[in-house]
Amino acid sequence: MNKKLNTKFDAAESSPGFLFWKVANLHQRLQRQVLKDLDISPTQYFLLACYFFLKTPEGLPTQTDICEMAGLDKMLVSDTTKALLRKKLVIKKIIKMINAHFMLNLLKKVNLFAIRQ
Repeated sequence: MNKKLNTKFDAAESSPGFLFWKVANLHQRLQRQVLKDLDISPTQYFLLACYFFLKTPEGLPTQTDICEMAGLDKMLVSDTTKALLRKKLVIKKIIKMINAHFMLNLLKKVNLFAIRQ
């Protein structure tokens, strides 16, 4: 019962979806290699970048701000932020005790653009 896949492409290498998958995997592998020395995951790096770009002179970003910018769910952002807090890459600044509202700030030692290959 060996059915042939119904596709308009003669070979996998002709399929844009297959090629995109290969490039995405290569990109992730290269990211992990560079970030390995910093002991952070690609998701952690992505959130650090969000914290960096959302920080303004008027205020610091909240996890909700990060969720909206990154397009990620609150649980993933929360778990990743906890890991960044443990690694002392971000700090928590409580601004209201009601609803445990807080803002996050990057520590000065985090330099997102100092990563070299």
